[in-house]
Amino acid sequence: PIGVGISKWFYHRLIKAMAQKYNTASHDKNGNIDDSYMIIVPDLLGSGTAVNPTTKFVDSNEEVQLQKLPLLNITDWSSQISHLLNHVERQQYPHYEFNWCVVANGGCSPIALQVAAASCAQRQQKSDDGDNKMTVQESANGINVVTNVVLSSVPRLPFFLQPSNDPIKTAKSYKTLSGVPGKLFWWYSCRNNGSFIRKFSEKNLVANANNLGENWQRNCFETAISNGGKSKYGTFAFLAGALQDGCYASLEYLKNTNVKIDVIKGQDVRRNNAKSWFWLKKKRSKKGHQSASKDNDDAAPTSGKTIVDYLKENGNGGRERMIRGRISLAHEDANGYAESLF
Repeated sequence: PIGVGISKWFYHRLIKAMAQKYNTASHDKNGNIDDSYMIIVPDLLGSGTAVNPTTKFVDSNEEVQLQKLPLLNITDWSSQISHLLNHVERQQYPHYEFNWCVVANGGCSPIALQVAAASCAQRQQKSDDGDNKMTVQESANGINVVTNVVLSSVPRLPFFLQPSNDPIKTAKSYKTLSGVPGKLFWWYSCRNNGSFIRKFSEKNLVANANNLGENWQRNCFETAISNGGKSKYGTFAFLAGALQDGCYASLEYLKNTNVKIDVIKGQDVRRNNAKSWFWLKKKRSKKGHQSASKDNDDAAPTSGKTIVDYLKENGNGGRERMIRGRISLAHEDANGYAESLF
């Protein structure tokens, strides 16, 4: 997930639970993989520890820090994951065959779906070229084999099918957030050692305040202020609507493929009602006055149908699991989440 002070530490409880239960990502005395599973928990560019990315010039082999991050559509985020998977396959473990499962929470679900769709598109292209064999060497050609997607705390179905952002408005909103309004918001969130973050999280993200644990506020605060607070730009891109392009194209690419999509839900069904003011649409009344109103999901043609129903009709329906928690499920019920992944 993406949020104020949120980074890969969000999954630490889950990693620990999986390591204890499945002994994942272990190595033998020679440093070789000694288990069937590998877990990768990256910070996306602009978030957490990945706020100072560099690019290397081939000619001079010189690394230069990127000054601007293009994070204004889903592809800007999903391409990072695909590139990382290629790096692991080609450079770290070139003699192993990988079947990837991409896990995402909440509003980041479009990233996982697009990574899987890109994998299918690449494999389809390979098949169209007359080579139907899937080999270990596929990674050398930049092809990831994604066989499973797991989505937790999924938004309502219209979020996946109907793009609710406008690229121009998204860029404009991001620019505004990157100015004085965003700086004030970030300052307010971080004041008093992040007390606002704690209150916001208790009210909107978890079923029980105790689920956060004693380190939640400290982790959020320290991440938010680290590196001069640069992680705010990844959060601003998210709030501006960068991931609201809709997932219809990805779901169509995945239709009737062998990619299975599991859904993990929390027992606490209360929604997170907190929304950015950029998600409010201005409407003119008959008197010519402007008023702000939220999109009515229930008025959409897909009313009554859930993402689980759609996935089944799409040929990708996997398992539906219910665990303890509300929104931050991997943190709230790490053991239950780990059970749901296997």
